[in-house]
Amino acid sequence: MNEVTMTSITHPPAPEAHSYLEEMSFNEELCMAAERRKQAQADINDMIDYARDEGEKIGLKKGELIGVEKGYRLGFENGMHEAARKMRRTLLDMMHDKFGTVSAEDIARVMRSDLDTLQTWFPKLLGASNSKDLLT
Repeated sequence: MNEVTMTSITHPPAPEAHSYLEEMSFNEELCMAAERRKQAQADINDMIDYARDEGEKIGLKKGELIGVEKGYRLGFENGMHEAARKMRRTLLDMMHDKFGTVSAEDIARVMRSDLDTLQTWFPKLLGASNSKDLLT
């Protein structure tokens, strides 16, 4: 409200409040206290904004690290699956070259095998005289 509006109100508390506000505006100590409070509130808001920004940075960094870690893990897992797939195909090709026709049962067994099992079969292939010797 402006000065003219405040002085035109005749309701008893209004002139009293206007008088009190005028008195306060001339009180230098009260003005300084109000200014300090205003500045303190601005400082608090700045600290809150800073804390929020820092928290967001930390959260983004953590999220990025989690994403990188997950990417490495998925890449590793996919690489291991692909390596096992290629090893199965290679082993079956080598078995065919060495033993001739490979039975459906042996093909199924090789296709179900994990990477560790495949790695034990490859060295045995040289000394095996048949697929039974190899896959046991």
